[in-house]
Amino acid sequence: MKQISLGLLALSAVMSAAMQAGAVDYVIEGRIDGCDSLMLYVHDYNTRTNIDSAVVVDGSLRIVGSYDDNALVRIEGGRYFSNCVIDTLAVLDFETHWPSDGSELNRRLRDFCAAYGAIDEELGKFSRELDSHGFGGEEKIEIYRRLYKRRRPEFIKLCSDVIAGNDNGVGTSAVMKLGNFWDLEPDEWDSIYVHMPANLKATDIVTRFNDRFTNMRKTMVGMPFVDFEAQTPEGTQGRLSDYVGKGRWILVDFWASWCGPCRQEAAEVLKPLYAKYGSRDDFSILGVGIWDSPEKLGKAISDLGYEWPQLFDGSTGLMSLYGFDGIPMIILFAPDGTIAGRNLRGDGLVKAVENALGVK
Repeated sequence: MKQISLGLLALSAVMSAAMQAGAVDYVIEGRIDGCDSLMLYVHDYNTRTNIDSAVVVDGSLRIVGSYDDNALVRIEGGRYFSNCVIDTLAVLDFETHWPSDGSELNRRLRDFCAAYGAIDEELGKFSRELDSHGFGGEEKIEIYRRLYKRRRPEFIKLCSDVIAGNDNGVGTSAVMKLGNFWDLEPDEWDSIYVHMPANLKATDIVTRFNDRFTNMRKTMVGMPFVDFEAQTPEGTQGRLSDYVGKGRWILVDFWASWCGPCRQEAAEVLKPLYAKYGSRDDFSILGVGIWDSPEKLGKAISDLGYEWPQLFDGSTGLMSLYGFDGIPMIILFAPDGTIAGRNLRGDGLVKAVENALGVK
């Protein structure tokens, strides 16, 4: 027994040494003037956990530690935040929100963030210039779309090139930018996913995005509706199938009481649509409150005067089910339950409904 015990101890020591050899020793530095004693936390985007923390002393932040891998992390406290990769050194910039210097990995992250930031800035500047020259509405959208269409492939290629060449936190950053890109199609995601480095593909964050795009594919225009259960305002259980697939056009609005754009869309588009067409036998609206409490949703329905039926689900599960990560998400279902349109907003939403109803 003594020999076995010594053997186990020796094996444990070898395994411990191997684990330590794979650990990444890191130093994270930055300045936040006027914020002494502010606590900042190091948050791993992949695991969604805080892995370290420190306080600001004499305007300086310094965090020294060891972690399992070169993860992408967010250092945040109050209104201050910056991203970096866990590596030998990261020098944070709390204005740009990415490293100003540091190890090679953190310089790569800085360069990637600066490149996509330049594209964002160009598009934003162009939009502001259109506003200053009096362009608005559909005219502005059409002009803006021309520049957007030219820069969109460049943005996607930038992300895909970084993903293919980095199986670490730099690649994770590009995955997040790409995965959260508002009009990325499932086929575009798939074409990049298949070439991802194995280590990156195995992360939780890539798995979450892949699941979302898989569900998006299942709920694209032309696909049958995916049923779900949620709570009614009366506290009973209802289902999407209680409304959808019953021979009527149904506009389903996924919203929350705290969501400003949701309220605006309802006030400017949904309420006028319901007032105009809600009495028809072939059309209705269904609100699905998510990511919120039934009490807050119920109060908002009363305060804002929503007259159409409602279902409640306090989680974000329905967002995953229908493959979206932002609200409002408004989907038009045909009388047979087929998805006729999704991510509808503004004038495009009105046109989709009126075309479906044959209204000129």
